[in-house]
Amino acid sequence: MKIGFIPHTSESKNVAAGTRIRVLNIVKHIEDAIVSNDLDELETCDVVVFQARWQDRDLVFAKA
Repeated sequence: MKIGFIPHTSESKNVAAGTRIRVLNIVKHIEDAIVSNDLDELETCDVVVFQARWQDRDLVFAKA
C-alpha cells in the first residue's frame, strides 16, 4: 500500500512547521510513502493523509 502525505503549508508566520517535520520523520520508516503537494504524484497512492490543514485547493485533492 502506498501512502501519500500532503504536508501542512502556511504563509502565516504564526503557524509552526512542526507538522511537516513530523511527517518527514515518519515516511522514512514506511516502505512506500511520499510527501507531496503534486496531484499527479498523490494519485499514485492508495491512501492520502492531509496534514493539519484544510484549504479550497484541498477539495481538489480529496475529489481526485
